[in-house]
Amino acid sequence: MRIFILFSIIFLLILNSKIKMIFIFIKEDKDDEFIFKIYALRGLIQYKTDIPIINIKNNENHAPSLELNVESEIGTSESFLGEKHKEFNMEEIRRIIEISLDLTRKYKRILEYIKEKLIIDRLSWSTELGLGDAAVTAIYTGLGWTLKGNLISIIKNHLVLHSLETNVVPNFNIKTFKTTFSCILRLKLGHIIIAGIKSLIVKIKDGGKNE
Repeated sequence: MRIFILFSIIFLLILNSKIKMIFIFIKEDKDDEFIFKIYALRGLIQYKTDIPIINIKNNENHAPSLELNVESEIGTSESFLGEKHKEFNMEEIRRIIEISLDLTRKYKRILEYIKEKLIIDRLSWSTELGLGDAAVTAIYTGLGWTLKGNLISIIKNHLVLHSLETNVVPNFNIKTFKTTFSCILRLKLGHIIIAGIKSLIVKIKDGGKNE
């Protein structure tokens, strides 16, 4: 009986434990970097993906393609998974978009459920802008504030946002564009398990229709 109670308590603690997801996007002039991190069970589970380079280039047939260099690691720094080179042509990108849209429609209710449970602990978005002309820089700085205000308003209307830091800084001396966007999301493991069960049910029902 005591073992059952103990396992029940541990199970409830796991269900109520939080998963933290961190998104960081950094752009400085022509350089881009995207970082995605996951922390679960108070850091016992860790995952990180770093995409430091995103290039659009022409392949042998002179068709544009998207080139990525991805670095991933799981757990501690000793569990480095290495670097992966990926290249997608326009047809593959189009197919990925179509599949993503199809999955969004298929699992719409589940995504709505996750959205209701998801919490943004912190959102930070800082931009430095300089166009070489003081008047033009001032105009685009105002447009930047307007754009950020509209996007953040949309986020607030759909998700719970606890902390917000945003800024647009004009640089009247040099031509430059720097922006850093970071977002910390929080979701209970129990909610992810429920979403997984719902997804499995949808998949089983969909498989039944196809048979």
